[in-house]
Amino acid sequence: MCAKLVDKMCATVYNVIAYKMCAERKVRDMTNKNKNLYNEEELKKEFIKNFGEDHWEEEEVLAVLVKDCMHISVFLGVEALPICFENIQEDSRLILEYPAHIEINRKYLHNHEECLKSICHELRHVYQIYKAADPENERHERWHKELFNHFTPINLNDKVSVVEYNTKEVEIDAYAFTQVILNQEYGLTIKHPNKAYQIIIEAYIDKYYN
Repeated sequence: MCAKLVDKMCATVYNVIAYKMCAERKVRDMTNKNKNLYNEEELKKEFIKNFGEDHWEEEEVLAVLVKDCMHISVFLGVEALPICFENIQEDSRLILEYPAHIEINRKYLHNHEECLKSICHELRHVYQIYKAADPENERHERWHKELFNHFTPINLNDKVSVVEYNTKEVEIDAYAFTQVILNQEYGLTIKHPNKAYQIIIEAYIDKYYN
């Protein structure tokens, strides 16, 4: 199972989402039909007319997040993943089924900081999967057990499930990495809203990141 997951991750090629490719192709076709559509404002109008203003705004946001995703992935030494906005219950989630990608809650479409947190968190899970598949130390061994031997998906409607999920080391590590990297690379200081959980994260940072 480990090999299959790693194969899925390694097979991922970082591209803009298929929707954007289709959109660009359609706009290009329209441009070829009307040689007057050379300026950006006219292209924007055509895009909005055919795909809606919401999708135009989403493309503009994704253009920024693509760069952030590339930056963090290089830092971690893993492949970047496509990003999309979805109406999901979680803040974000990592989808491993091909094509692997990161889904971010649509409510954060105009919240760059929350999007950054989501990207860092999910890419850290990608890193964990790589390391857990071929453990180099005891921490990686623990990740292997949590990710491959005893992994239980979170049920957000069950408080026990939420507590069990968030107390896994892979989750604590993902939160810790996010706080460290956002402070180091973006000058952002973020804290978990749960003060008790933040204490756990800070203890983890002191042990493994300082």
